[in-house]
Amino acid sequence: MILLLSTLPQLPAKRPNGFSGFIHDAKTALHSFLRRRKTIERLRALDDRSLADVGIARDEIETVVSEIEALVKANRRAHPLGGQNPLGGASRN
Repeated sequence: MILLLSTLPQLPAKRPNGFSGFIHDAKTALHSFLRRRKTIERLRALDDRSLADVGIARDEIETVVSEIEALVKANRRAHPLGGQNPLGGASRN
């Protein structure tokens, strides 16, 4: 029984209202910004050959990160209980 319950998808948490909702949104935006900046920094640290191996030119890094971020957001809206990550593998909740 415990195994069965642990495999059920978790419902997404409701967004708080009022001031706590504002704080929640600010925290989410900051987390997203930091994750995006870290991804860009890691990609910029790669040499041109490594970037070419994954199909990215150095001048496309920020655009590619933005496009991936948009795909992930759209996937989370379309599948709020989880589902297939557009980048492959299971998405996290």
